[in-house]
Amino acid sequence: MSENNLCLIYNNCTLTTESSGTLYKTILIIISGTILSFLTTVGNLLVLISFRINKQLRTLTNYFLLSLAIADFTIGCFSMPIFFTFLEKDRWPFDSFLCDVWLSVDYTMSNASVANLLLICFDRYFSITRPLTYRTNRTPKRVSLMIACAWAISCLIWTPVRKKI
Repeated sequence: MSENNLCLIYNNCTLTTESSGTLYKTILIIISGTILSFLTTVGNLLVLISFRINKQLRTLTNYFLLSLAIADFTIGCFSMPIFFTFLEKDRWPFDSFLCDVWLSVDYTMSNASVANLLLICFDRYFSITRPLTYRTNRTPKRVSLMIACAWAISCLIWTPVRKKI
């Protein structure tokens, strides 16, 4: 009798209370994952669109923000949905090639995001501590080179290299 009290009847199947907890976990992961992925993607897409439309936003400092938005947009659009699918299933539901691609893209974009945040911090720091010399030496070419280095280092660190045997 106590066993019957612990079970729930659903479509002629007996589910224990642990299974209903799994259903709530699945619903929570799907809803929160969808919301987080959507907000990340749309928020960064708005930054990209704003930068494209409004020419006044195209300052040297904002190029760092543009680079950061590109990395974060890719994470929200590609990495987060795959991660939440993996989290919900409690196993890897895709093939090994997608696993390699997902890990590479996720780590590369995360590293590029952190590198861009560091560039923004250094840019702000030097703009404040050396207002006369730093801003005159900060040219579009140097800013482009700094952003390119951040992306190149991220790609070199996290892009897998396959050796043929």
